[in-house]
Amino acid sequence: MLDKEKHETKIKKNMLYTLQDKLKEVEDNKIGYIEENPMMKTIRLLENRLDKVMIKYNEAQSIQQTYN
Repeated sequence: MLDKEKHETKIKKNMLYTLQDKLKEVEDNKIGYIEENPMMKTIRLLENRLDKVMIKYNEAQSIQQTYN
Protein backbone atom coordinates (compact mmCIF):
# COMPACT_ATOMS: atom_id res chain seq x y z
CA MET A 1 0.00 0.00 0.00
CA LEU A 2 2.81 2.40 0.90
CA ASP A 3 4.66 1.59 -2.32
CA LYS A 4 1.56 2.37 -4.33
CA GLU A 5 1.17 5.74 -2.59
CA LYS A 6 4.85 6.56 -3.14
CA HIS A 7 4.51 5.68 -6.81
CA GLU A 8 1.41 7.87 -7.23
CA THR A 9 3.17 10.71 -5.42
CA LYS A 10 6.15 10.40 -7.72
CA ILE A 11 3.91 10.47 -10.80
CA LYS A 12 2.04 13.52 -9.53
CA LYS A 13 5.29 15.33 -8.73
CA ASN A 14 6.55 14.66 -12.25
CA MET A 15 3.28 15.97 -13.67
CA LEU A 16 3.57 19.05 -11.47
CA TYR A 17 7.11 19.75 -12.70
CA THR A 18 6.01 19.31 -16.30
CA LEU A 19 3.10 21.71 -15.85
CA GLN A 20 5.33 24.24 -14.10
CA ASP A 21 7.75 24.09 -17.05
CA LYS A 22 4.90 24.64 -19.49
CA LEU A 23 3.62 27.56 -17.42
CA LYS A 24 7.07 29.13 -17.45
CA GLU A 25 7.23 28.77 -21.25
CA VAL A 26 3.83 30.42 -21.64
CA GLU A 27 4.83 33.27 -19.34
CA ASP A 28 8.07 33.76 -21.29
CA ASN A 29 6.13 33.88 -24.57
CA LYS A 30 3.70 36.38 -23.08
CA ILE A 31 6.58 38.66 -22.12
CA GLY A 32 8.00 38.32 -25.63
CA TYR A 33 4.62 39.21 -27.10
CA ILE A 34 4.38 42.33 -24.98
CA GLU A 35 7.82 43.42 -26.18
CA GLU A 36 6.78 42.90 -29.82
CA ASN A 37 3.47 44.69 -29.36
CA PRO A 38 4.53 48.05 -30.92
CA MET A 39 5.97 46.24 -33.92
CA MET A 40 2.87 44.09 -34.29
CA LYS A 41 0.69 47.20 -34.07
CA THR A 42 2.70 48.82 -36.88
CA ILE A 43 2.42 45.68 -39.00
CA ARG A 44 -1.36 45.54 -38.47
CA LEU A 45 -1.66 49.21 -39.38
CA LEU A 46 0.30 48.71 -42.60
CA GLU A 47 -1.70 45.60 -43.48
CA ASN A 48 -4.95 47.53 -43.02
CA ARG A 49 -3.69 50.34 -45.22
CA LEU A 50 -2.67 47.85 -47.89
CA ASP A 51 -6.10 46.21 -47.76
CA LYS A 52 -7.83 49.57 -48.24
CA VAL A 53 -5.60 50.45 -51.19
CA MET A 54 -6.20 47.05 -52.78
CA ILE A 55 -9.98 47.50 -52.43
CA LYS A 56 -9.81 50.91 -54.11
CA TYR A 57 -7.58 49.53 -56.87
CA ASN A 58 -9.93 46.63 -57.55
CA GLU A 59 -12.93 48.97 -57.60
CA ALA A 60 -11.14 51.23 -60.09
CA GLN A 61 -10.29 48.23 -62.28
CA SER A 62 -13.90 47.11 -62.19
CA ILE A 63 -15.18 50.58 -63.13
CA GLN A 64 -12.63 50.83 -65.94
CA GLN A 65 -13.73 47.49 -67.37
CA THR A 66 -17.37 48.55 -67.18
CA TYR A 67 -16.87 51.70 -69.25
CA ASN A 68 -14.33 50.37 -71.75
